[in-house]
Amino acid sequence: AVEKETGREILVEIKNREDFRNYKVDCSKAREYLGFAPRYGVNDIVSSLWRHHQEYGDMSQTRYYNIEVFKQIMKQDGKLR
Repeated sequence: AVEKETGREILVEIKNREDFRNYKVDCSKAREYLGFAPRYGVNDIVSSLWRHHQEYGDMSQTRYYNIEVFKQIMKQDGKLR
């Protein structure tokens, strides 16, 4: 999807790191119990991000990195030094 939108070849470097996080999502229970169905697919989201990427500004800003945002919140709450 990204290559199609940008017209650029995307190279991915796979590093053999032990990382137990899992970002796979199964929406079947949300669909079954709540009647939820996603409005947009991955291609739609990538296309929208690419069309609007200049509006987001500098992507190296702290606000785009969850861990940094959480660190700031914890500092404000006095839970992190």
